[in-house]
Amino acid sequence: MANFFAIPILIGYGIDFGVNVMHRLRQERSYSAIGSSMAKGLLLTALASAAGFGTMMFAHHQGIASLGKIMVLGCLFCFIVSVIVLPPIAKWLNWGDKKLGEKL
Repeated sequence: MANFFAIPILIGYGIDFGVNVMHRLRQERSYSAIGSSMAKGLLLTALASAAGFGTMMFAHHQGIASLGKIMVLGCLFCFIVSVIVLPPIAKWLNWGDKKLGEKL
């Protein structure tokens, strides 16, 4: 039952990463902005969250331990998707090229 708590947390975590990437793309108007300090910041955020949730893996309760494993993997996958998968999709759909006042 404890693993069900991972779903809304990871959805929110992935949305947060996606919003940060899209905001940076629209601000810089360049896809090279992903490889700069933004990716380092997202990596540190993902690693800090993974380390925090990773401590739950050492719990004696089996449900809490498995929740920790799922959250560590989920945090790292959210980072990978937001830095590697989202920018090509945004470029393909021209999301980063629009003016700030326009809708997506």
